[in-house]
This record gives sequence, C-alpha cells and structure tokens, in this order.
Amino acid sequence: MVRAKSVVGGCAVAHGDSGGPVYSYTNWYDDVAAQGIASAVSKPVACGGLDGGRVIVFSRVWDVAPAFGAYVQTH
Repeated sequence: MVRAKSVVGGCAVAHGDSGGPVYSYTNWYDDVAAQGIASAVSKPVACGGLDGGRVIVFSRVWDVAPAFGAYVQTH
C-alpha cells in the first residue's frame, strides 16, 4: 500500500472513490500513468458536496494486476 498526500492542501480523494483508478500526470499534463487502485482516505477536507481527504492510500497497479492476471488498458 502507498500513502500519498495532496501537496496543495486540496482534496486528493473523496468518500466513494474506493476501487477507482489512481493516476499521475506525465509530460506536462499531456499523458497519464496508471499508479494504482484507491483504497482509503484520511486527513479530512471539504471536497465540494462530498467529504474527502487530502491523503489517499492505494495499492500499486503493478502489484495488483499480476496477482489477478489482469492488464492495464487505456483508451
């Protein structure tokens, strides 16, 4: 599991995002890279209409995909 924090103090994840994709921007925001699957939220902050957190806990995609025989697909 990986723990990451929003460096600008905003919302990194909202309640209900568990199981969703975690990605990072690359190449000056032209592309994204798969990082993992959202699992938990902490450090509460307001996220518009939903409560969320500035800290996200997620499993790394390169650990999970092989364990289940899965592939990462992008469009």
